[in-house]
Order: sequence, then C-alpha cells, then structure tokens
Amino acid sequence: MGKNIYLYLEFNGKTLSTAASEMLACALKLFAPTELTALIGQAEPNIIAGLPLNRIYYGSASPVFPYILAKAAGKLPLPDLLLAPMSAEGQAFAAAYAAHNNLPLIADVTDIAPEQQFLLVKRAATGNLGQMQATLKYPQVLLLHPGVWRATELPKQLIKPLIEILPLPKESNIAQLKRVYTASRTEMEVDEADIVVSGGGGMQSAEKFQSLNKLCTLLNASLGGSRIAIDRGWIEQRQLIGASGKTVAPQLYFCCGISGAVQHNIGMRKSRHIIAVNTDNTAPIFAEADLAVNCEASALINKLTTMLAAYQPVPGGIIP
Repeated sequence: MGKNIYLYLEFNGKTLSTAASEMLACALKLFAPTELTALIGQAEPNIIAGLPLNRIYYGSASPVFPYILAKAAGKLPLPDLLLAPMSAEGQAFAAAYAAHNNLPLIADVTDIAPEQQFLLVKRAATGNLGQMQATLKYPQVLLLHPGVWRATELPKQLIKPLIEILPLPKESNIAQLKRVYTASRTEMEVDEADIVVSGGGGMQSAEKFQSLNKLCTLLNASLGGSRIAIDRGWIEQRQLIGASGKTVAPQLYFCCGISGAVQHNIGMRKSRHIIAVNTDNTAPIFAEADLAVNCEASALINKLTTMLAAYQPVPGGIIP
C-alpha cells in the first residue's frame, strides 16, 4: 500500500502486552508490505530488536509518561495512520498525539479495511451491541477495541529494525515515573488475561462469589462477572464483561452461575474455549459453551479448588 504506519506498543515487564501483540499482528496482516514504525515509552534495546518492524523509536530505559512520548513523537514525520490499543496508556498517548498534531481520533475500532485513498473502519456502538461504519481519509489516529483482534503468533523477523532514541522534551524532567508496577496474572484486567473466571447471580451470595478468587489464584486467572454481579456489589465496573463492560477473548473463559443473556454473551463469545456451569440446562450460555456443566456452581467450585490445591505436577508432565 505504500503507507507509513505508526504503532504505540506497550510492554508488561519484558513482553508485549496482549493488546499490543493483537495490534501488531493485525497491522502486519492488514498493511504488509507497508513500513511499520513502533513508538515505545520504555524499552530495552536487546528486547525490542527482535520485533518484526522496520523502525523503532523509544523514549528511555526508564518509564515515560504517555503524553511526554506523544509530544516527542510529534517531531517525527506525520504518519498516514497511528494505531494504539484502547488501554489506559494507549488512550492517554493517542489523545495527546492527536491533539498535538491536530488529527482526528476514532476509538473502539473493531475492524479495519484499508484502501489506497481511504480507510473503512467499524467501531463498537451502543455499548457493544452494535457497530458503526465510516469511510475515513488519511491521516487518522485509531484506538483498537480489545479482545476482538485475536492475537496470533508474530512472524519471524525478516529484517533488523532501525532502533533510535526519541529525544524527550524538557518537561519530561519536571514529573518522572519512578516505578511501574507490573500486575500479576490474577491482577490483570480481564481483557488482558489468558484465563478469565466469571461469576453471575447463580453464585447466590457474596460469600460464595468470593470463592472464585481462590480459583483465580490457582488458575492464574482474572476475575470478571455479569451485570447482576455489579448490581450486587460483588465486582467492580472494570471487571464487568458484556455489552456495557469489556469484550474478552481469553484462551479459557470459565463462567459460573451466568445464564447467558445476549448482553453478556456478546462480550465473551470470541473466547477460544468456554466452560459454563449452571443449574438450568436450558440456559443460553450453554449454546456458547464448549463444555456445559449442569450443576450448582459454588459446589463445583469448592471441589475444583480442593483438587487444584492438592495437585502436584508430575516430573516430565506425565499424569498417571
């Protein structure tokens, strides 16, 4: 296509975040053989050197505020398109970059169809229940909706990227990040996790719902829930999965006591594997599940956590 694409990439420790991996895989698929340039706040050159990109600009070996990096990136040639994940950092960077360069910004993008002269874009609307489609002219700044792009294995590096330090503006010395806290798997946001355990009204009480926390610890999973779990104060808004919450696409989605209203299912049906536990064998969630378990959820959770807590890995991975 001959377009110049910028990507804002985030790291969790020394690995790309799930959202960043999804975005990079999407860009490589949609825009090849276009030149791809990464913008990274904090990076270690020996780690980013393996990314399948043409050019990488990074701010520092220390943490950098997204708006500081955005202002520094404004000194670079204007791209045809800048993509960022719709995470807290991604939104902060994209908003600052768009404002600094007087560019339009489109959030919640769920699909991109690039053409030579214009860009067809779909974005989530009315919660996550619908989509809006627009035809846009270049240049644009797009925030990609998480959980809909399906992270795929990145191709092997064919070229060695040109890595450059991006000079930061003077105000970067005024306020500095001293440390970035990297969340454990159980503390990860639900749209970043490989395994999500989710609960609903079928968990019956706050005490029974809390038993899901122990299961999350044993599975290295994040905890989510349905609208009724929010209404009863069992989870926070950021953990809500569905039309008015987050869209997730983990390797495993384990839902307990969730009936499967359309508003919930739209936020989790892209999960690779789904296990559903419910006392109602006609619950709509069973139509989405790879494995449906018709029983009382809290009883199953208690037995499962006991078994997992007692499990001892066998050397060589062979289970007798």
